[in-house]
Amino acid sequence: MNWVELLLYLFAVAVFPGFVFLSLLGTFTEWIERKVAARAQNRMGPTYVGPMGLLQPIADILKLLWAKELVISRGFSWRVTLFLVSTGVMALSASTLLMPISPIRLSTPLDSLVLVYVLFYSTLGFLAIGFSSPSPFGVVGSSRMLSIVCVVEPAAAISIYAISAALTGMGTASVSEAMTAQVGLQQSPALVLGGVSLFLVMMAKSLLKPFDIPEAETEVAGGVVADVGGPLLGMFRILHDMEAAFLALLLTLLVLRGPYPFSYADPLGWVLIGVKFVLVVLAATTLSASLGRLRIEQGVALLGKHSLLASIAALGAAALNYYVVA
Repeated sequence: MNWVELLLYLFAVAVFPGFVFLSLLGTFTEWIERKVAARAQNRMGPTYVGPMGLLQPIADILKLLWAKELVISRGFSWRVTLFLVSTGVMALSASTLLMPISPIRLSTPLDSLVLVYVLFYSTLGFLAIGFSSPSPFGVVGSSRMLSIVCVVEPAAAISIYAISAALTGMGTASVSEAMTAQVGLQQSPALVLGGVSLFLVMMAKSLLKPFDIPEAETEVAGGVVADVGGPLLGMFRILHDMEAAFLALLLTLLVLRGPYPFSYADPLGWVLIGVKFVLVVLAATTLSASLGRLRIEQGVALLGKHSLLASIAALGAAALNYYVVA
């Protein structure tokens, strides 16, 4: 590796499409969520900071990071928590190297499994916040999240592998190559089933209704973040927004085929990527604004029935196409 490639890797991870870009995209995703929720509840939502309140999520995070002091309860392991949350942020930033929008892209057989492994770091960051807290609300919130994680993570892993395998082969299963592969009628069942599963995974991991069970304000006072404030809460917000944006972008590029029918070299393709991304976020937030919170057992059952089973069906469709049809 020469110094030019090294600089490209650093730029991709730190700026585009890594930390800076993903952070800004995450705050934009949060803005859409807050605007849609406010519209559904006959409120204004973000209004004053920036045009149409577009910069309000950024202002909120900056206030937490620099204007608020770190106030923690006795016994709270904030250093360990901050390390895990920061690791989750870095893992999401590095994962963007697998995407075709990156100026320098990583691609290797079975990199879909690498992506699943790296994405789990963000989940560890969320769980650490609640379990490190001496507050019973934080522990209950993380316990609820752990119950959901036991269903969501296998569904995400199987869906990503199934779609990648359907488009690039069972032995290759490269998510990076799958984002630019041609899709035929034979691969469509795995793509549709895996897409449905990933959409529910995105909603659950983004803590959108009806899956906002771990941070239910009226039940457990915020749950995982009940005992968190200041810079640590700001880091939680950054991690949460980045993960929501990353999953929506993954759906856009992997399931909705990114710039198709244009190419990544066509400016219209990049416009279409933006339109598809906004549509994915709007669909999730509109659905969230129209639903109420489920009980923990209802949420787990719904995810198991409609996300995990759909991902298993997608894997079966991919295997059938690879070993029988092809």
